[in-house]
Amino acid sequence: MSSRIDSIRIACAVFAALAVATSLWAEPPELGNWPSPLYWTPEPAPVKDGGGRLAAISGPLPLVAVTPCRVMDTRPEYAGFGFVGPFGQPALGGTNPAARDIPIPLSQCGIPATARAYSLNVTVVPSGPLQYLTLWPAGQAQPNVSTLNAFEGQIVANAAIVPAGVNGAVSVFVSNASHVIIDINGYYTDLPGGGAPGPPGATGPTGATGPSGADSTVPGPPGATGPAGSTGSTGPTGPAGETGPTGPTGATGPTGATGATGETGLTGLTGATGPTGATGLTGATGPTGATGPTGTTGATGETGLTGLTGPTGPTGATGPTGVTGATGPTGATGVTGLIGLTGATGPTGATGPTGATGPTGSGISAFGSIYQLATIANATVVGGADVPFSNNGPLSGVAHTAGTTTIAVPAAGSYEVTYSASITAGIGSQLAVAVNGTVDASTAIAALVATGQVTGNAVLTLAAGDVITVRNNSAVALTLALAPSVGAQLTIKKLD
Repeated sequence: MSSRIDSIRIACAVFAALAVATSLWAEPPELGNWPSPLYWTPEPAPVKDGGGRLAAISGPLPLVAVTPCRVMDTRPEYAGFGFVGPFGQPALGGTNPAARDIPIPLSQCGIPATARAYSLNVTVVPSGPLQYLTLWPAGQAQPNVSTLNAFEGQIVANAAIVPAGVNGAVSVFVSNASHVIIDINGYYTDLPGGGAPGPPGATGPTGATGPSGADSTVPGPPGATGPAGSTGSTGPTGPAGETGPTGPTGATGPTGATGATGETGLTGLTGATGPTGATGLTGATGPTGATGPTGTTGATGETGLTGLTGPTGPTGATGPTGVTGATGPTGATGVTGLIGLTGATGPTGATGPTGATGPTGSGISAFGSIYQLATIANATVVGGADVPFSNNGPLSGVAHTAGTTTIAVPAAGSYEVTYSASITAGIGSQLAVAVNGTVDASTAIAALVATGQVTGNAVLTLAAGDVITVRNNSAVALTLALAPSVGAQLTIKKLD
């Protein structure tokens, strides 16, 4: 029995020294290895084995090392290598939000059904930011811890010891859409015929000191490495450090070149001429100015020639009139007289009577404000789902139950609806208002950034009893900001 355990220890020590990254290539190469504890101590309570029997496990279980083997790969290009069913596509999360059970003894890695726990290396290939991945024994409640995180949306791997669950399976869940790869390099199990280790025997007497070697200065060979101790529990997280001072503002970059001036728009139509104002009273006539000096008389034109005297007889025709002499130049204009004084302004007319006061408006007769403080459990809104609202603000004339998605309006009329969501993931998703389950096309607002605020505003004509919701009107899941930040909110006002 002792020689078998020593052999397992030596094999495990060899595997622990060969840690390399898990392959993600299109053609699966030989898998690398990673360090694994030589022993694993389960929880002290009895656990069910793969057949449903209660099997008491006492003391640490040894690692049985295997050649690193790929258990699961959800990427579609690897389906031809035997990764199908629970071991292959489709990707997890996103449009497949449920957890998946992985029956490791049924994989192509040859792991026996008697395995109590597995030494695994899990890798995620996310399509965007991934909040967390969790592994746990199948058949148990999902724990509130993560096995790994990929907040930057990059490929991340992590090793983990996961106990076997019902039928030797483990469960995996991802918070956002991601391909998942699982490799195994060993498992923990009871040795055949092995029982709980007995108490240590009494220490025998010290033997006599042997003779010194020929060269006492040469040290002997090192002893075999003892088994690794069990991993201690994780200590509490320390308090967050104070925020460092804000760095100096960077220098202002150079001003970009001025863009070309756009074409001048068309001149708008001339507005209608306003009515002519009333003519003011004519002022008193000023005194007549002094008469200017008379201009010089122009020169007299030359006298035309006298016609010849005709012979006596019938009177001859009258000769033509001589040419009129040229007009003399006009005399200089005299100095203009002084302008008379402006007449006094007439008295202001009496003020007309004040008109009757118009009717008073009806004001806002119905309104409401609701909002969502999201948790990890409900922060992800998959495509086609409605956003839940956990809390109510002031409500009057509208109805909403905290924790639900629907808002009802008892009275018909025109309503102004303002809606928004603060997202940490979900670029390409879309917010819209659905009336009685049908999205109103005028309300769809797309999320053009992965992190930020998506806001919409619309005026809708609603009938009495209509129900509205805010919907993720896309196939892309979106993730709301977690409390205490407000993840989503809606305000509604009746306008008539």
